[in-house]
Amino acid sequence: TQDWSEISSQILFRNTKKLLYEFLRPQDTDDANDGTFIALNNTPAIQFADAATKVAYFSTVISPEARIDSIKFIWSTPATTGNMRWTVDMGEGGDSDTNNVRTTGGTAVTTAMDGAANELSYTDILTASAGVNLGALKRGNLWGIKFTRTGAHADDTLTATVNLYGLLITYY
Repeated sequence: TQDWSEISSQILFRNTKKLLYEFLRPQDTDDANDGTFIALNNTPAIQFADAATKVAYFSTVISPEARIDSIKFIWSTPATTGNMRWTVDMGEGGDSDTNNVRTTGGTAVTTAMDGAANELSYTDILTASAGVNLGALKRGNLWGIKFTRTGAHADDTLTATVNLYGLLITYY
């Protein structure tokens, strides 16, 4: 028979969450609306010009057993004030290219600068205001993610480029 300490350690092990991280970098897609691929201090990024609507694409496969804790985009800008307008759309690949359609659309969100030029910002994509519904996507399938800066929108008052380094997915 097992003693109580062995049983309690098994229960504790099952209830302990270990956070894991995956960093996705933008992919060069040759889309006419791609941002400009650059390197900043030896770090690859995609740059979105001021007053333009540009996109970046990502793809990943999330393990069927994983539970997503957060998805954030990592970015910087030389501006100290202003608002950036952005949207994230996610699609799930399903079982063929024919079924690779967008299954969840994002709501346009405006994010204010924090006043620190050229510092990294981590902005959560999964907030209620972003309108991204992960429940519509199946883990274990190929996910396509489209990030759009709608710099030409009146609510985008950030009069500088935006450097997008990638997406950080935290899961357990």
